[in-house]
Amino acid sequence: MRLRARNPWPADREQGSRDWRLLPLSAALWLAMIVCFEVLDGEAGEGRLPWLMLAVGVSAVLIGGVICCMACLAGCGRRRGELLGQAAMMLLSVIVALCACAAHHVAERRSPTYELLAGSDAVPVVMTVRLREPPLTSDRRSADCRADAIVESVATDLVASADYVPIRVYAAGDACAIRQDGLYRMAGVLERPEIGSAKAWLTVDEGTVPSTIEPPGTMARLVYAMQCAFIRNTQRLDDQGSVLMPGITLGLPGQDVADPSMRAGTERMDPVYAQQVEDAFRAAGIMHLMAVSGGHFVIVAGLARRLCAVARAPRCVTACVVSGATVMLMRMMVPADSVGRAACMGMIGVCATLAGRRGQGMSMLCLTVVGTLILFPDASRSIGFALSCAAVLGIVWWNEPLARVCGRHMPTSIAQTLSMTLSAQALALPVMVLVEPELPTLSIVANLLVGPIVTVTTLLGLAALTVSWWWPDAGFVLVWLGSGGTRVMERIAWWCAHAPVSVIPWFSGPMAAAALLLSEGLVVGAVRAWMSRRRDERYAPGIVRRIGEWMSEPLRMLSSDAA
Repeated sequence: MRLRARNPWPADREQGSRDWRLLPLSAALWLAMIVCFEVLDGEAGEGRLPWLMLAVGVSAVLIGGVICCMACLAGCGRRRGELLGQAAMMLLSVIVALCACAAHHVAERRSPTYELLAGSDAVPVVMTVRLREPPLTSDRRSADCRADAIVESVATDLVASADYVPIRVYAAGDACAIRQDGLYRMAGVLERPEIGSAKAWLTVDEGTVPSTIEPPGTMARLVYAMQCAFIRNTQRLDDQGSVLMPGITLGLPGQDVADPSMRAGTERMDPVYAQQVEDAFRAAGIMHLMAVSGGHFVIVAGLARRLCAVARAPRCVTACVVSGATVMLMRMMVPADSVGRAACMGMIGVCATLAGRRGQGMSMLCLTVVGTLILFPDASRSIGFALSCAAVLGIVWWNEPLARVCGRHMPTSIAQTLSMTLSAQALALPVMVLVEPELPTLSIVANLLVGPIVTVTTLLGLAALTVSWWWPDAGFVLVWLGSGGTRVMERIAWWCAHAPVSVIPWFSGPMAAAALLLSEGLVVGAVRAWMSRRRDERYAPGIVRRIGEWMSEPLRMLSSDAA
């Protein structure tokens, strides 16, 4: 009889969040892109390209050699084959990262827009741009609004050239009446950026109004009408509701709304108060509530699935309804890296539903990272995208184990909120210190306090966004109810921000993030070792009990002989 060899890989490694096969690939791809851009940035970037290829090639060979040595030491069998396959895929991911970064770098260097900036810091141009977001409040005193856009053509000295590069547009006055997804012709000055992550600035000439070449589509006009009605309803609230309700619902704080049509008939809020609220949320560690994240998509997708389950809809209909709800929600939100990440993961989950399988968080996240970085290499340097992915990775990794451990000592609802907060911030905090070198000490407490309110407030905001454009009075009632939840959030943020020790200073730079990540790893290792020791002690009898059991056996024998 032939015996089957024992499988060296446990079955749970192939289930859900424990399927880590794509994690090393996505991490290698991301790291390789960061190194590529660090080498290619600068005036001599093109001259460094051959050296970059050589450095990445040597690194890939070294990584592959280490993994192959590990495979040889592991012996024969499935484990060796898995390691060799992993080494080959990591080498392939590094090569793909190199090709994507090089192609992106060459395309940017050869674009007519960036070539104009190579010889001068300011050039008068006429551009045709398509807006990617609604106009927001400007971060420059010389302009009233700003918006990110895509350049489709640039003309100077009567010579026009086609292009397709991102740019940031600054305008003032009536020029701010531009809409998302619209195609406009703008005359202004092309400048080198002084602050921020934008590659180039276009400052529209004062007193000019951009001419509309192509108005937004039907879906964009519907979304604009819904956003306008919702913002106008929120402007009828007090200052905290005007600031926080749009931020919780759309990811657009009230003070950042710059569209004149959205503010028609309302007074502008106090900018000092709005800045104080934003600073309080940041110091309390709950600034992520002002940005649309996966929570919105989870709520909407969950409602869509429940409706389909009640209606006993087939699998294909459920997938269509959930995908439609996800796309519609993505269009209604203000574009952001976290919105794109959440929408992409949601669509992968829809594909899993259509195939009759449960969504696996780790695989969905890794596929999202790989696809996004290959298609948009600039996302590898986006702090927002890194924060979103780090938080989701922490939740997928540690949420369920932490919830089980905490559930033994506290109510289930509190245990789930605490585990979600701890797991999300464990990996997001090292990324946050790259932006602000400080640690919010009361962020866990603040997230626990606002946790029960966020879901209800978000639901009320989304419902108000849905009905405000055709039933304004009902929309106002919903935003007024939601402003009660934002009032509680504001009070919690103020209390945490004005505590004696609300933040702890931390040093800045990549080494600071690495040190914080190492510290968290040591704490997690110590806790796991302590829990393992407690588990062993729980089932191992103490010395008194062992002596008692040893003495009980002779006494039992003597009593049986006496009988």
